[in-house]
Amino acid sequence: GGGSSDGAPFERALRTLVATPTAAPMYVTAAGGAHGGAVLTFDGGVGGKVRVERLADAPTYYVVQTNYDRWRPDPADDNRRTAAESVLEHLGAAIGASDAGLLTALSATPVHNNDTIYTAVANAVDGSLRVWLRYPPRGVS
Repeated sequence: GGGSSDGAPFERALRTLVATPTAAPMYVTAAGGAHGGAVLTFDGGVGGKVRVERLADAPTYYVVQTNYDRWRPDPADDNRRTAAESVLEHLGAAIGASDAGLLTALSATPVHNNDTIYTAVANAVDGSLRVWLRYPPRGVS
């Protein structure tokens, strides 16, 4: 059940996500509390390929997903992923993996920019969801 202390519910959720066709290409970031996390990349459509990258297989304590495939370099005009990774690396796991650490990375320039409408941090361990509405600086519309 949902209160299980093993990773079975998370693994079932991943299997369900992977088996569910999507109408379009998309990314899903899944967190399983102490049981890890994963980024799923969907090609879209029935029979579309799904790539699963597990946090447990990452060389760091984090996996950052933006609007681009993780296995490709950041586009020259959008280095948000690399910027977020740099902040998380600097903070270290004890702070970076906390809600405050995640908000710090999500608030760093250029991760947070004039196109950012909101920032959300969901915590799979305590079930919380914190959302910050972002407003552009004065004079920017």
